[in-house]
Amino acid sequence: MKVSLPTRTLREHPDLDQLKRQAKELLAAFAEGEPPAVAEVQAHYRGAVRETFALHDAQLVIARAYGFDSWPNLKAYVDGVTVARLVEAVKANDMERARAMLKVRPELANMDLAENDEHRAMHYAVYNRSPKMVRLLMAHEANARKGIWPNRDATSAFTIATERGYDDIVAIIEEEEGRRPDTRWQGNDRGRPWPAELEEAARRGDEDTILAFFERDPWLRQATEYLLTPLHRAVAMVWERVATWLLDRGADVNARIDGGPSPLEIVGCGFEPGQSEDAESCESRPCFAPVAPR
Repeated sequence: MKVSLPTRTLREHPDLDQLKRQAKELLAAFAEGEPPAVAEVQAHYRGAVRETFALHDAQLVIARAYGFDSWPNLKAYVDGVTVARLVEAVKANDMERARAMLKVRPELANMDLAENDEHRAMHYAVYNRSPKMVRLLMAHEANARKGIWPNRDATSAFTIATERGYDDIVAIIEEEEGRRPDTRWQGNDRGRPWPAELEEAARRGDEDTILAFFERDPWLRQATEYLLTPLHRAVAMVWERVATWLLDRGADVNARIDGGPSPLEIVGCGFEPGQSEDAESCESRPCFAPVAPR
């Protein structure tokens, strides 16, 4: 089973009971072979068999349709496990609450606070000079070198900690980064190309090799160049398995770099680095509705 791109949009104040009803309705419609239900199930749960498709399977499809990788993660979001709530916990230095939220949704450690606010939980952990919170976030693969537009290099959590003389926090960040397989691709390393072997795999559309690189080197999935993240390239080139893998690990479908297009704006556009830095050539192409749950 694997996740495809989101195809439903949550209302502003989602209700869990309503989502449960949607799952039951989907189950019934799929059992009857109704074309819309069959198409939705096939989009989010490959190989589904009508005779064995159960309610928990329908709940998984609903979760994935809304951009979550599981029903528990969707439930956690509805219950208030969001990046805004995580930031609240970080600001309050509430380790227990932050740890509980990250256990359910570890991807929150690398989410911007809002579409128009690129602060992350790590920024507030540094502002508070909270070594324990910084370590907790780093343990969940937070990127301490991701800054805020337009002065990204000067506004990363790492830079702020360095300039304020928070040597204990700088040491924690470097220590935790050192535990990761490879830190060459962290932060705002725009303009540095992928390794030659990975670029060749990209040209071939060899998703197995691309995923093998991403599995070996977690930072590759955060590397950016020519205003594009790996998710931009995956959806532009319709690498469904790669896009699925990235989405499962918290890639942001609304991510923008220095005013460039979001992944949702270039779905199927066939972008390659160096071709273009805007989405004008894609204006006539259909896009998925942005949901990017936070």
